Amino acid sequence: GEFNNLTGQTECKSCDKGMYNNLVKQTECKKCPAGTSNNQIGIKSLKGCIPCPKGTFTSDDGEESCSVCKAGEYNDLTNQRGCKNCSKGNFSSEPGSESCTRCGVGEYNSNEGATECIKCPAGSFTDKEEQYECELCPEGTYNPDDTTGNCTECKAGTYTSEKGQTECKACDAGTYNPYVCLLYTSDAADDSLRVDLGGRRILKKK
Repeated sequence: GEFNNLTGQTECKSCDKGMYNNLVKQTECKKCPAGTSNNQIGIKSLKGCIPCPKGTFTSDDGEESCSVCKAGEYNDLTNQRGCKNCSKGNFSSEPGSESCTRCGVGEYNSNEGATECIKCPAGSFTDKEEQYECELCPEGTYNPDDTTGNCTECKAGTYTSEKGQTECKACDAGTYNPYVCLLYTSDAADDSLRVDLGGRRILKKK
């Protein structure tokens, strides 16, 4: 735990913080290895270099204290020389994180090392956690803004014929929509596009 690098001295010096010495008659001390730290003087063995706890690290030898991982990073192991980025679909909002948090339903994150998740934009959604991209709302549904991240079915009398819509359209005159817009016809039709509803023949609009 001591050293002396000068001649004619009557006593030795204690090793500085971040250093140690496990031998006698030494002219210098050894640095604690990266991934550890030591905030005391006069440490006599490598065991005095304490492994950095989870969520922290030291990248250089001879450190007095461990540094915390930045937001967007994590460290789930001790004695580490650096931190890891959160993967896509995950985030960490606080420094010193030991793990990342999954993006929730209706959210996404397409970048590594993110500090937050983003709500799916209008016309799109996610129905699972930990997603790195959103899907377009299917036909017959819509999402008007980026506050929910979910799609809603069009109400009766309205429809969408394309994916990724932000609003539903009103059915045209002469049509209605229990599910899709239907066109009234008096034809006594029997093909697959025509059905009977309440004694009246109607034609499914393509």
